[in-house]
Amino acid sequence: MEKENWKERLIKEQSELKDKFVKLVNFINTPEFFKLSDNNRKLLINQKIAMELYLNTLNMRLYENVDEITVPDYGFMGLFGGMLGNSFGFPKSDGVKKLESELNNK
Repeated sequence: MEKENWKERLIKEQSELKDKFVKLVNFINTPEFFKLSDNNRKLLINQKIAMELYLNTLNMRLYENVDEITVPDYGFMGLFGGMLGNSFGFPKSDGVKKLESELNNK
């Protein structure tokens, strides 16, 4: 019973984060974003990266057999790589790939 309550809470958290992530990505893709100061734009991009990594982690915990996958260790380099457009090629979970696909099909 405890396990299901944990999973239900995780699903709720993932859903709320996904909604906030989509709103942020949509805002970043508007002309209003470019009216912000350089520092505000940088902070929003950093926020997007952190949210994406967190969403990726939640998706792996929900949709992958965590004991059977190689879990990426992003650490500081993951955030740095994300700021450079994921130039280090860190893997994305199937959940994040599905979310990106949904965003691209809207």
